[in-house]
Amino acid sequence: MGDLLERVASSREPLPDLEETRRKFRSGQSLTARITVGEWLDTWLAGRKIRLSTVNRYGRDIRLQLKPRIGEIRLDRLRVSHLTEMFNAIVERNIEIEEANALRRAVIEELKTLKGRERRRAARAAIAEMPPFRRTVGPTTRRHIRATLRAALNDAITQELITFNPAAMSSLTR
Repeated sequence: MGDLLERVASSREPLPDLEETRRKFRSGQSLTARITVGEWLDTWLAGRKIRLSTVNRYGRDIRLQLKPRIGEIRLDRLRVSHLTEMFNAIVERNIEIEEANALRRAVIEELKTLKGRERRRAARAAIAEMPPFRRTVGPTTRRHIRATLRAALNDAITQELITFNPAAMSSLTR
C-alpha cells in the first residue's frame, strides 16, 4: 500500500479508484503494476493448455492484429471504443490492400498486351515497385480475433485483473 501512495505522491497523479484498490489488495495483486493488453496476451497464451493448432491461431491473432493495434493500452483501461477503432482500422486497411491488389492486377494484365521490349521493361519495373499481393482480413478472421481477445479477457476477469470484458460488448458491424 505504501508503494502505491509513494507513486501517486511522486508523480502527482490522481488517487486510484477506492473499490479497484480494495479488490486488488484483497486478491493479493500489485497495487502499482500496470499490465498492458500486449503483456497480458503474452502471459495468457503462454499459460494455455490447449491444442497446438489453437495456440497457433491465437498466437497469429495476437501477433498480427491485437498487439500492434491495442497492445500498448493498459489492460484495465481497455474500452469498447478501442476495439471499435481497431476493427474499423482493419476494414480501412482491407480497402487499401484491395485497391493496391487491383492496381497490380491491372498492370500485369496490361503487360500481357504490350509490344516492344522497352515498354515491357517499364511495365515490369512498375510492377516491381508496387507492393506484393496481400490478403485482406475477412469477416471470419475478424470474428476469430474478437474471440481470441474475448477469451483472454474472460481469463483476466477470472484472475481479477479487470472487471469488464469490452470484447464481449464490441460488434463487428462492417
